Amino acid sequence: MHISTAPFSVRDAQSCHVLEMLRPVTMNDQPLIQRYLSAYPPQISELTFTNLYCWAEARHHLFLEYDGHLLVTFRDAHCTLNFYPPVGPDPVRIMHTIFSGLKKYCWARIPEHPGHTVAQKDMRLILDRSNSDYVYSLSDLRALSGKKYDGKRNFIKRFEALNPEVRPLTADDADACMRIQERWLEFRGKNDPSMLDESTALMNAMRHFDALAITGIGVEVDSHLAGFAIGEPLNGDTFVEHFEKGLKDYPGIYPFLLRQFARSVPQRFTSLNREQDLGIPSIRTSKESWQPSFVLRKFSIRISP
Repeated sequence: MHISTAPFSVRDAQSCHVLEMLRPVTMNDQPLIQRYLSAYPPQISELTFTNLYCWAEARHHLFLEYDGHLLVTFRDAHCTLNFYPPVGPDPVRIMHTIFSGLKKYCWARIPEHPGHTVAQKDMRLILDRSNSDYVYSLSDLRALSGKKYDGKRNFIKRFEALNPEVRPLTADDADACMRIQERWLEFRGKNDPSMLDESTALMNAMRHFDALAITGIGVEVDSHLAGFAIGEPLNGDTFVEHFEKGLKDYPGIYPFLLRQFARSVPQRFTSLNREQDLGIPSIRTSKESWQPSFVLRKFSIRISP
């Protein structure tokens, strides 16, 4: 992403009424949105067409083209309008634009360096640790060498005793994947809205598996799907993992899934983005246990014209 360092003041920025220009994300918008993402590859996991479309219902995604940039919005738990980082040649300039007709809004999930570039005395950065991305070395995940991975290798050996088979995931696996998701929901609690939203997103991904730019692996035990992982390219050197689910009946399936998924990623990619921990302690502990190369910190900027 090219970040301009030219000085901009919020007070001097042009105005534009955007609300009536926003529209829902549909499959028909894939070519347009993908054109922006290919020309200006993102750093953050949210900015793939798969995420924007599959989570559109849960996050109320809307988008517009503005001044040569792609702008995508979402609503948070407080129903505040949030903009993801602008996708285009000069995102900093766009973030210094005041949008008339909006009483307040946020620029959200801003990756660290653009966030620090855009910040001025009248734009305070707020760290969003719960939505910061965990990024791992793919070569480390493929090999799992060294003492720090002893526990992971032991779990994998335990699962390998079941003689699992690894194969590419296809659209025909949709029903089996949703059954695994249902079993996982029973374990985590079906009344959790965020988990139900994930089920909707997974259903959307499997329904459009061939049309989206996603790939995945399935792991079978006794000829039945026991787990799966799905992802896609994020930028030139980073792959992103969107979904990873396995049956709890099989101890060790998750370490096995992650290693095999890492091995399925084309060799030209050097990093794997495994998205956020959402501030959930158990997820944070799990993601940290895999020794991330770094956590891509994200920030929010609140705008009150």
